[in-house]
Amino acid sequence: MKFQIPSKKTGYYPEVISLLKNMECSNAGHSELGLNHPADVFYFSFLEVIDSAKRLLERLRSDALKRKESYAYTPDNLEDYRVDIFNLIFFSANFIEACQSILKSVLHKDERFTKASREFKDLTSSYRAHVSKIINEVKHKHRRVRPFSSSWDANLVVGYYIEGVLPGGTLGADPLIHDDFHGMKTGFSLNRNIPYHLINTYFVSSALSSVLVKYSGLNSSKCNNFSSDEIKKCFDMLSDLPLLFFPDEIEMKVPSIKRNKAEGFSLELPSGRKIENRRPHIMNISLSQRIGLQARSFSLPYFRG
Repeated sequence: MKFQIPSKKTGYYPEVISLLKNMECSNAGHSELGLNHPADVFYFSFLEVIDSAKRLLERLRSDALKRKESYAYTPDNLEDYRVDIFNLIFFSANFIEACQSILKSVLHKDERFTKASREFKDLTSSYRAHVSKIINEVKHKHRRVRPFSSSWDANLVVGYYIEGVLPGGTLGADPLIHDDFHGMKTGFSLNRNIPYHLINTYFVSSALSSVLVKYSGLNSSKCNNFSSDEIKKCFDMLSDLPLLFFPDEIEMKVPSIKRNKAEGFSLELPSGRKIENRRPHIMNISLSQRIGLQARSFSLPYFRG
């Protein structure tokens, strides 16, 4: 998938908003469902993803700069990442649900709604399955976000895993979410995870747009006068993220958000950009671990021992 922003029609916002903005309230069906107008459902849920990503990036940028100034620095506030990481996951999942609600609202009187909904779910199935698995594990099995950091030389990579139950009651990366890598437990680096969610947010928006065009008969119009300052700030920080990943992520597709020479940004997944730490290297792992009343042991990510 590849996107160029800003677009001439909608600026930094996904182009589907141009279909929704001018939809007559009487045709929207949102009142019957107890929802906002479809344009507002999209607008609010999209900006929640942007805001949660921006808060994470601001914290991450501050810690990365401190590491460059002092090789001895490691964040002593890793637990402060937890809520912001969870918010990014939650609001990403909520955004997908919002798009499904928009389809239901727009096509509430159309007998083809079920077909359109199924088509949208098929288009977004891979990303939706990933996010839903995490949300369901947290919600139904009471899993927890566990932030950790890896560092070497002037480099700092902050990441997380979803803490679950390993054999013997040991705490560690939930095996239903995280695959082992050469005998080691794994996690998600924010350097890869944040761009992954943001690119997929635009992809889900594109899927919604294609289904609405096919089934609703809505017409788009130019509407690039929305405030985009916070979105620009978010993408400025995203484009500054180094391609420093965890060992298992080096074998995965690379999500890339890069500044264009002229204006704006290119969003690609997969991209052809080279990961900066492809060669094996030693890294120090740091985390803050809460031990349970009965669960008294835990397994570190990226550690064999």
